[in-house]
Amino acid sequence: VLGDADLETVLPLAPAYRSDPYLRTRRFIAAPLLVGDRAIGVVVADNKRSRRPILPARIEPFVLLCQQLATALEAARLYAESRTRGREAIRLSTGLALLNRASRALHRTLDVEPMLDAALRELGRAFGAAGVLLSLAPDAGRPARSISHWLSEAHGRDVTLRPTASVSRLVRDTGKPLVLSDIAERSDIVHPAHFRHGVKSLAAFPILGQRQRVLGVLFLYYTTTQVFPEREVQLLTAYADQLATALENARLYAETRTQETRLTQIFDSTSDGIMLVAGARRIEAANQRVADLLGFDREAGLGREVSELLAGCRASAADAARIVEALGSLSAAPDEADGDLELGPLTRILHWVARPTKNASGVTVGFTLSFRDVTQEREISRMKSEFVSFVTHQLRTPLTGIRWMLELAAAQPDLPAEPASYVQDARDSAARLIGLVNDLLDVSRLERGKLVAVPQEVRLEALTRHVLDEMSVLLQEKGHRLSIDVDGDEKLPPIMADP
Repeated sequence: VLGDADLETVLPLAPAYRSDPYLRTRRFIAAPLLVGDRAIGVVVADNKRSRRPILPARIEPFVLLCQQLATALEAARLYAESRTRGREAIRLSTGLALLNRASRALHRTLDVEPMLDAALRELGRAFGAAGVLLSLAPDAGRPARSISHWLSEAHGRDVTLRPTASVSRLVRDTGKPLVLSDIAERSDIVHPAHFRHGVKSLAAFPILGQRQRVLGVLFLYYTTTQVFPEREVQLLTAYADQLATALENARLYAETRTQETRLTQIFDSTSDGIMLVAGARRIEAANQRVADLLGFDREAGLGREVSELLAGCRASAADAARIVEALGSLSAAPDEADGDLELGPLTRILHWVARPTKNASGVTVGFTLSFRDVTQEREISRMKSEFVSFVTHQLRTPLTGIRWMLELAAAQPDLPAEPASYVQDARDSAARLIGLVNDLLDVSRLERGKLVAVPQEVRLEALTRHVLDEMSVLLQEKGHRLSIDVDGDEKLPPIMADP
């Protein structure tokens, strides 16, 4: 409390202020507003009008009044703070619920465009934003695009891409969120259209994919000045991460669908029938060609066992059993297996090849069965073998007669030397011709699987010289020279062969 004695120590007012009624007082009382040990303000009273002294008896009621005023102010502050925290708690709980719903929605669908549009609208309502924008970077040949809910259509039209300094560029480059309670703080990067349309605050969050690759930027625009609590920033960052997961899943799904389409086209365009079999011998996939070859409905065949399907295709029971047996053996053995499958009632022959399908760990998880129609090939091969067999048998009969006639001519005692040499050359040629016919018969037997080899000791150098002698005429016609040099017959031991 300031009295007359105290006022004597105060510098006098300047003459210009002495006539002001609010500065005429000579009596003051000032008391602190205390909440515990903390002063939240000061109350000052004076007696400008009466200019009477302030009595000591009035000081205590004034102090009690100040205490009540401090209590009321503190209660009002706490109430306002609780209201603010309540709103923050509601926003955070709403945001968490929104994040949870978004997470479930993002994992239920891969058609992200409609889902993102609805999610951004709900995000703006949950966090009180007047506008929301998701700006996506170019990816896999797709141009840059955006999903937006602007403050107005005019706002969306006025906000154009800024290739140089911008909030989007800064967030992409740093990979960190940017929150501006007052966009005027960064007028160098904030688009001028935001100022014209009443944006006061904004928040921008990077959408980070794998290996910290920036997929886009999430923006929230506010028409009132906002304070961004740390928990709210963390929640919005988590929401941006969920958006990144959705975009990555959609990209991987699109790539998978593209690869699946390409593989399906290759699968269906191949001339061979292909069947993918699971480890349980059930058919997982089959192209149209194998359905045509085996005569079953492609869609109806999926999920059936291989043995059941082959039995319904009028396949030879023995051949079908070999296929099933081969699939069983391939589970342990890494090699492939093959064979022929005969179909009735019209005889058709399919050549099949079975290969194991392994996962990344090298474990057999299924099999690939390919079928090729070799009916015509087998028929041509059979006809060729029969023709060769027929021709060679027909050639052997006259050649045998020629040989015996030459033997008889060579046995004549009075045959002159020159005719004798001619007869000998003819005998040798006939022998070679008979040998060629026998070789053709051997080829025919070999193709039918009926050739029996008779190994015997053969001198390799003698066999080689014999072959060269037979080729000498051809070599001379071509003007070639071919020689053989063996340094001692003992260095080449006899071999076992069927000459």
